[in-house]
Amino acid sequence: MNSKEIFKQKANEAGYTQVVDVDLSKLNFEPSLLAMCAQNACGYYGTNWTCPPGSGELEDLKKKILSYKEGVLVQKMYTLEDSFDFEGMMAGSADFNTLFYDMMDYLSGEIGDKFYSLKAGSCDLCEQCTYPDAPCIIPDKARPSIEACGINVSALCDIAGIPYIYGANTVAYDALFLF
Repeated sequence: MNSKEIFKQKANEAGYTQVVDVDLSKLNFEPSLLAMCAQNACGYYGTNWTCPPGSGELEDLKKKILSYKEGVLVQKMYTLEDSFDFEGMMAGSADFNTLFYDMMDYLSGEIGDKFYSLKAGSCDLCEQCTYPDAPCIIPDKARPSIEACGINVSALCDIAGIPYIYGANTVAYDALFLF
């Protein structure tokens, strides 16, 4: 079994709602997403190493992503008490991030550095990011967000053939693993 298949088996066992192959040749890198980032609606623009501008140049990120041959999109859907359940959203995000970093640790132990991973949204590894004053203190785990790479998460889900939105009272989080 190759690295990707081992990962998919482990990801299914870990409880992801979706674990699907992604044809990397179908990825669309959209510079307009970075312009949206610059509007800072999420509040993370210019505050950390994984979001623009700290995440790097789009062409460099695209080149890194496309240097891999295969991709697997993982997603986990969480049920909320209602559509305004912010605490439920944050609990789901925390759970997803723990699962994401656990999967990175697992892969590092199994295949070393022969993979790369991205997740939607900003990094939350440190209470206070060193950006821009000092280098990242956890560069082996910090990753640019999917959006910082110019990839629309909704379009990525379409490419993978999975829902982006599951309906009322739900939230889903996504990550892309590259092999």
